[in-house]
Amino acid sequence: MVALVAIASHGGWEGDARLQFSGHDATRVARVFQELGGTDPGRTVVLDDPGPADLEGALERVAGWVAQAREAGRRSRVVLYYSGHADRRALHLGRASLDHTRLRQLVRTTAADQRVMILDACESGGIVEKGARVVPAFDVSLGGDAAAGEVVITSSTAGEASLESERLRGSFFTHHLVAGLRGAADAGDGLVSLTEAYDYAYRMTVADTGATRAGPQHPSYEVDLFGMGALVLTHPGKAAGVGWLRMPKTTAPWMILEHRNGPAVVSLPPQPDGGRLLALHPGRYWLRRRADSGLEVADVQVRAGETVAVGELTRASVPYAQVVRKGLVTRPGLAHSLSVSLSLGDSGLSEVGAMGGGDLRWRLERPGWAFGPVAGSRQARAQGEWVNFDHREASVGLSAGLVRDLGTSALWLGPEVRVVAQSQDFAESATDRGGGDRLAWTASYGAFATWELPVSGLWSLHLTGIAEVVRLDLLGSGAEHRLRGRAAVGLTWSLP
Repeated sequence: MVALVAIASHGGWEGDARLQFSGHDATRVARVFQELGGTDPGRTVVLDDPGPADLEGALERVAGWVAQAREAGRRSRVVLYYSGHADRRALHLGRASLDHTRLRQLVRTTAADQRVMILDACESGGIVEKGARVVPAFDVSLGGDAAAGEVVITSSTAGEASLESERLRGSFFTHHLVAGLRGAADAGDGLVSLTEAYDYAYRMTVADTGATRAGPQHPSYEVDLFGMGALVLTHPGKAAGVGWLRMPKTTAPWMILEHRNGPAVVSLPPQPDGGRLLALHPGRYWLRRRADSGLEVADVQVRAGETVAVGELTRASVPYAQVVRKGLVTRPGLAHSLSVSLSLGDSGLSEVGAMGGGDLRWRLERPGWAFGPVAGSRQARAQGEWVNFDHREASVGLSAGLVRDLGTSALWLGPEVRVVAQSQDFAESATDRGGGDRLAWTASYGAFATWELPVSGLWSLHLTGIAEVVRLDLLGSGAEHRLRGRAAVGLTWSLP
């Protein structure tokens, strides 16, 4: 008999920040133990913002289930999971507290053969007794059907914070622990032992939190078991009612989400050997991994009792500029792209017709918006009975705007400002309207719209329309502001 008590404490004492994802973490832990760990839903208690009395009452119920199992000649296991605030001495249950020593006493009074406590809280390592270790892995050659005793696993040491992730929509530690229990930690026998689950959660938590401002977070543990064999927590290769993903060989990590913009279910490190089997609840999932040119993404339906070979799926490649635009980045950052275009448009001068030229843009993009510098050059020739000169413009400026994903293409809209150098070089034989070549510095400001369509790998085709107002002070006619427009076509290269 396996019983589970999953506790989510969002608030805590005065001064404790409200946790966003403790409820989600508790639900995920309950589900993985029900699906893969042999926990009966009728032997599962999920507590949301409980007080000490609520927790004590839940453990009294568990003690009754343990007694029933013993009368029936069955062995018992109790798993207690806590996500919330704590310090070195106690859990913060609302405005009240539950001393770590009292918590251990309550769990022991259930009289279960195996007692596993998993605490995901700041300074939760304070519950482990002197001599507990913080190491990447540990050997528990104890357990099996004959095992008895107690295990305590904490998400951090006594002096560390435990961190949540907006990207994972949960805590780092619980996310990786659940992923490990679903098969990411399996060594290949279809079972996940306590050793495997802790080793995987430790390595992934330290790696992920090492890049945060708070610094790396180190799970810790204490084991007091006797028996033979490995203490098996889940059976991802043998469970009923789930489907499986068989992961291919890869040198890049995979991220598996509940749906395209949903919470992450599994973050799988590179798999040079491949063949890892992940047990998932039936439903639709979104897979992605980094490739040289962008992200590879795939949409997959997982059905109960069926195995999907990910290596055989049709996967789309999304260039990095689109990766940012679609909000698929695994860490906040900028995408960079370089574009070149040819343009044709109005000069704003009656003596000069259409002007041809080109622009060079460097764009920095984040989800939903982009900005960057632009430089351009245009020219035209005016030739007639009274005028004969070359009109040239060189400009530099900045553009910024909103980016909207349209599925297979994207639209970029926003303002643009430039400093413009204008020159007119007159032919010696022509009669000018003021005499001599001219050079003037001016400015333009306006708006642009760019439609971008990926064509191959890192390359995209773009069409741009620009409307701008420019100050003209040439030909001796005095300064004037003129409205003019132009169209451009070009290619964009998303920098890897």
